[in-house]
Amino acid sequence: MTYLFLLLLTVSFLLILTIEYKLKSVSLVLWGGLSVFFLLPHAVDIFLGPPQYTIETYNKASLFAFIFNIFYLGTRLFLTNSKNVCLLSLNVTKSKNFNNSYISTLFILLLISFTFLLYFVITTFGGFFNFSWIDMFDKRGGFSYNMFSYLFAMCSPLPFVAHIYKKKFVFFSTLIILLIIIFLFRIRTFLIPLTIPFVVSYLLSDKFKINIFNLFKTLIISFTTIILIVGLGVLKAFASLSDFYNSITLNEFSEMLYSILFSKYGELGLRNAFYFYLENDNQFANFGLGLGYIRLFLLPIPSFMSLGIKPQDFAMDMAMAYDPINSTAGVNSMHPTLYGDCYANLGWFGVLLGIFWAFFVFVGDRLTISTSKNIIFISLFVAYSYTYTLIARGAIYNAVYNVFFILLTHCILALIIRSVKKL
Repeated sequence: MTYLFLLLLTVSFLLILTIEYKLKSVSLVLWGGLSVFFLLPHAVDIFLGPPQYTIETYNKASLFAFIFNIFYLGTRLFLTNSKNVCLLSLNVTKSKNFNNSYISTLFILLLISFTFLLYFVITTFGGFFNFSWIDMFDKRGGFSYNMFSYLFAMCSPLPFVAHIYKKKFVFFSTLIILLIIIFLFRIRTFLIPLTIPFVVSYLLSDKFKINIFNLFKTLIISFTTIILIVGLGVLKAFASLSDFYNSITLNEFSEMLYSILFSKYGELGLRNAFYFYLENDNQFANFGLGLGYIRLFLLPIPSFMSLGIKPQDFAMDMAMAYDPINSTAGVNSMHPTLYGDCYANLGWFGVLLGIFWAFFVFVGDRLTISTSKNIIFISLFVAYSYTYTLIARGAIYNAVYNVFFILLTHCILALIIRSVKKL
């Protein structure tokens, strides 16, 4: 029965990946991510062991994921083939003058953001090499940091946009600035806009043909991307950049890389939290109440304006349930893959969320496919690449917030440019 459930799950993954590829959908990132974060390590757990959880738990995990996939697949096919579904589109000019102004404005905002960051670091720490990411986390806040944070998030699509429109000076200047910011913060998700959109764009382009060579090249690129992202986790483990440069060897780096990758919070350890919730039948505080999705639907309302209706991030409740000894209430968070998040939120009724995520992907397709040469849609292509990576990990609220923020701020930017330039 165990192997049958795993076979059915694998077939459902292959069907979804094939359909998303044929539809040229950015959601290929979501299902590629779920393959890496859940399907492959789940299969290894079943075939190689030794089992950390019971066989019944592994069977439940396979069955939950399979039923979720069936609901997703059925809804996805219905929406794709239905002629009665209202299509979403944005009316944005495609003029060269507008595009140049759009890119230039984003680049100026990035420079302003970087200036705020430099001011924050110098006035707070006195230098660039003598503080840890924990120091940065503890000291964050205030006007200069918040200005950096919001402007940086708004400018995250800029490298890919500059690449698409062949703005070499903007592209390379942005690349240098982003690499400096990444090494200062050592936050892995900052690498996503510099990697995932480029890989996905190549996979969905007409240049990519499915053959052994291209599949092997894609695997190498994907593996390198994962190593880069996880490698920042190694850098984060050191008190400061100077400690890292002065003390680590290549062998130690490799050992720490492996340890972080397979730790309970590492990319290949996330599904263990899903198993843990399954084995304990969701018997934890705030589980099974759909709090994560209540918070998600209240996303446009800031927490301080919600009069207490908006719950705290459910990822914090999941962290307290999974690792209460090492978690601090209201601080630590846990992302147990999309499947684990759905189960923790609604128990076995969480399989029905496959319908919700099929709708979410459909809307994303309309925003990123309908007018591929529209500059705002290219920005959203980056936003969705980032978002689907986080959704696969189970970081639901942060993922959807990213798309909402980019859509809102970039539409406002477009309106301002059009009104000023009268394009």
